[in-house]
Amino acid sequence: MACKLFNSKGDLIGGIAHIRMLSGESTMIITLDTGHALQFNPDDIYLDSNCDAHIRKSGTIHRRAIDSYDSYCYANPAKEILDDVHGQMAARAIKKVIFNPPATVVYWTDGTKTVVKCSENDIFDPEKGLAMAIAKRSAGNNSGYYKEIRHWIEQSGFKQA
Repeated sequence: MACKLFNSKGDLIGGIAHIRMLSGESTMIITLDTGHALQFNPDDIYLDSNCDAHIRKSGTIHRRAIDSYDSYCYANPAKEILDDVHGQMAARAIKKVIFNPPATVVYWTDGTKTVVKCSENDIFDPEKGLAMAIAKRSAGNNSGYYKEIRHWIEQSGFKQA
């Protein structure tokens, strides 16, 4: 299970993709799986037994006033990332799905829709239709998603029976 970054209130900010210590400095860069990167002083973060990172509340552990300010200044970028991630997740939420062989139509909460159809040589499968609609949506709602899937299947050398 991947490590996660939490704000001082315990809200999930995101999954941690990479943690890097800058050489010669006591600075830690945490890059989230969303691509956002945050810079911390080591005392501003603590790791729990699950390898999750938590931003400390300002003013804890007998910190000086300047350290409290440093910790406080992380709250705004962390909140922006949290809001951005939750906003993206809400926009990706499925509102309604219609299975109408050979098509699967997905309506999203942001008002858009995605339509995928199985080929005439395939047997309609609602699970595969929904999965392909989600893949198509995540790839920008255009046909490029299928080319990418086919590329990696062919690259693997997998031969279907």
